[in-house]
Amino acid sequence: MGRMKSNTKRNNRNQTQAKRRKSRLKYENLERRDLLTTFIVNSLADDASGVPDGFVSLREAIIAAETNAAFGDAAAGMTDGDVIRFDDSLGGQVINLTSGSFSITEDLAIFGGDLQITVDAGMADRAFDIDSSERVVIRGINISNGMVADDGGAILIAGSGSTVLNDVTFTSNTAQGTGGGGAVASTDNTVTIINSTFNGNVADSSTGSGGALLVNSGSVVVVDSAFRANVANRAGGAIEIVDGSIHIIDSILGGSSVADANIAGPVGSASPGNGGALHVTGMSGTSVILDNAVVENNVAASEGGGLWNQAGSTMLVVNSFIRDNVAMGDAADTGGGGIFNNGGTTRVRASVVNGNVAEGTSGSGGGFLSTDGILSIVDTQVNLNVANRAGGGIEIIDGELYVGDSTLDGNVAGPAGTASPGNGGAFHVTGTSGSVSSFVNTTVTNNFAAREGGGLWNQAGSSMFVFDSTITNNEAAGDGADDGGGGIFNNGGTTRIHTTLVDSNSATGTAGSGGGIFSTDGIFSASESIISANVANRAGGGIEVVDGTIVLDQSVLGGLTPAEGNIAGPAGTASPGNGGGLHVSGTNGTLTIVTGGHVSNNIAASEGGGLWNQVGSEMVVQEGAVIFDNTATGDSADNGGGGIFNNGGRLAILDATIADNFATGASGSGGGIFSTDGLVSVQDSEISGNVANRAGGGVELIDGTFLMFDSILGKAGSGNVAGPSGSASPGNGGGLHVTGTNGTFVGIDRSIVSFNTAGNEGGGLWNQSGSTLNVTNGTTISNNFAGAGGGGGLFNNGGVMNVFDSTITRNESSGNGGGIRALAGSETRINDSSLSFNTAVNGGGFSNDSQAFIRDSFFAFNEATTDGGGVFTETNGISDVADTGFFRNTPNNQR
Repeated sequence: MGRMKSNTKRNNRNQTQAKRRKSRLKYENLERRDLLTTFIVNSLADDASGVPDGFVSLREAIIAAETNAAFGDAAAGMTDGDVIRFDDSLGGQVINLTSGSFSITEDLAIFGGDLQITVDAGMADRAFDIDSSERVVIRGINISNGMVADDGGAILIAGSGSTVLNDVTFTSNTAQGTGGGGAVASTDNTVTIINSTFNGNVADSSTGSGGALLVNSGSVVVVDSAFRANVANRAGGAIEIVDGSIHIIDSILGGSSVADANIAGPVGSASPGNGGALHVTGMSGTSVILDNAVVENNVAASEGGGLWNQAGSTMLVVNSFIRDNVAMGDAADTGGGGIFNNGGTTRVRASVVNGNVAEGTSGSGGGFLSTDGILSIVDTQVNLNVANRAGGGIEIIDGELYVGDSTLDGNVAGPAGTASPGNGGAFHVTGTSGSVSSFVNTTVTNNFAAREGGGLWNQAGSSMFVFDSTITNNEAAGDGADDGGGGIFNNGGTTRIHTTLVDSNSATGTAGSGGGIFSTDGIFSASESIISANVANRAGGGIEVVDGTIVLDQSVLGGLTPAEGNIAGPAGTASPGNGGGLHVSGTNGTLTIVTGGHVSNNIAASEGGGLWNQVGSEMVVQEGAVIFDNTATGDSADNGGGGIFNNGGRLAILDATIADNFATGASGSGGGIFSTDGLVSVQDSEISGNVANRAGGGVELIDGTFLMFDSILGKAGSGNVAGPSGSASPGNGGGLHVTGTNGTFVGIDRSIVSFNTAGNEGGGLWNQSGSTLNVTNGTTISNNFAGAGGGGGLFNNGGVMNVFDSTITRNESSGNGGGIRALAGSETRINDSSLSFNTAVNGGGFSNDSQAFIRDSFFAFNEATTDGGGVFTETNGISDVADTGFFRNTPNNQR
């Protein structure tokens, strides 16, 4: 009776449909056509007998459609366009297959509607074999428990036709073949997958790939679909594509829960386990596009927790999220928590790559790892990714990287307890074969490296370019003196920054160096850039360089306010704290060139508030560069160099200004420049307004050679000071002071030394025993002041002093020697020179307590409050005066 009622209902429904068709035909143009056949499946049985029983099974309908002949209770299908639908009575029920898979070779559509009908293959076969040159549509059904010994656990698709899978759910299907495709495997077909779900499918042979979907060739489009908890032993936890193309739109690979993860290479069976969500094998122009996709919480046992692209293939990720994926490979060339690019072309645009992890022992590239080829990242956020070895955000070995209009924020290389070693918080380069990386209009911020390169890390043989970008608040925590580079670490490569801000980065390790930048060798250049507010514990608050070449062109090292200054050796952690702005460690010919711009408001806890140069290295400050308002706070007599500290190297100041720098330590020396040895030359430059507590307000020399040509040492309103009031220790050599006794040579030629002050001796220049000071060719020593020690203009403490063809005028001392004072053991020569308007207690012009030779010179209007207005010869003095004129010196010309 039930069957009769069902048949009656069906007949009534068919009659109604026939009436409707007749009604429509009244209004259509008449033409010759073959009408499609619509089958209504009303049985759950998998009836393959061909014997009529009053019910139409799915198998009967498919066979009738395929053969175009009646089969069982199914009428004959037509040549094209047959449709299979399901009776409402089957809603929510299961068709259990007992006769193998369904074979489809013709144009056929199977519509399940909203009935949630499941085809269960019973772990005995797949559900569908599609091998068609026509169009096949499967819509609105669930397919589960397919299992095959070859590929395509639920559906195997071949042929040159097209297949549409719409609103299909694939659950727990398994492919055991060498290819894979736990749910679907496709070859040469055009496949469209819409609003479908792939859940818990497996490609479980040792070489099985594509836990859900295997694309051997042809094209696939996936729209508004989800791939969750699929597993492949070899690669492509969710999807594997060998050749052809796949376009994934508005879809999810993985999910918000760890349980949703697609897995490539499950524990115990990884072979090797690449591409947790998607893997590309093909090398012949395979194309992958993800548009508005989410790739989340996927796992790869080796490489590419989210996505894996092959050499010769192209991958485009746009408007998508790649987040919380994990790559577990232990080797240094494995990783790529988010995306692994194996030498292909991978482009990511307008996306977020966030929270991915390369968690293997030496895993690299938390967000990205690219072995070669091209990796392009545009308008994208690369944030909070982690790698144990290197490249918290991005690791490249070789090839090209372009990052534009993007942010790299909060990435970590070497998290606590697992650092191996932890280089390149945001970015790291391993290769030495000429890789090129470019960062344009990009922000690199809040990244961390356990050892080197908190922000960016470049390798020897590779080139890095940073333009119009910001490198800020990054940290490198390595403890070694060769660790650091809070913002950028250049490991001997070529790194160039232009119109870029490197700000507030830090090298926080015990002896960490290069708060902003660390360069071991190669070339680092900064043009029209700002390097400010960076901090290093050991040295190089702004920049640390070991060897190679450093070029600062029209750039700022520090800033206009104290808050913008770089710091070497912050309070409580100085180790020791040298080179507030820049420090050179290397002795192998390192070249530092500062052209234009300024070095300002930097602080060193010990030496070289602005710049610090090493023995064996050369530093050039030129073409309008200004070194000002820098401070060295070291307390020892051999500490200081507020502006520049030259530790025995070669230092050239050409058309530059060293002004208003400070050596503030208890016995700090060399307010402007401190040189321990080597050669310092100053030409067409100005050294003014600098202050030191002990000695050498402008310049302090221990040994070596100092040459000044056509330059200014102090000027009105901005003289250099040695020993400011209340802190003099003792305060010698307001303009310049020589400490060394090993043959130091000072030459002042065609220059002006003026308005300098010494709290004790040598307001202008102070020369040491064993050293030689020459003042020649029109040099003017004027308006300098010395305290009770004497020598308002010049002080000779037992060395050799030659004053030739120069002018010593309007200098003053509260002791002896307003113009010059020479102590016992000195040798002083004054030739073709003029001493005038100088004042002192004794020896207004010259006070001599040693051997002096005065020839062809002129003393006028000098004044002594006690004796010897022109020349005062002290107890041990021998003054040999010839061919010299004296005029109106007070109280007498000579005594």
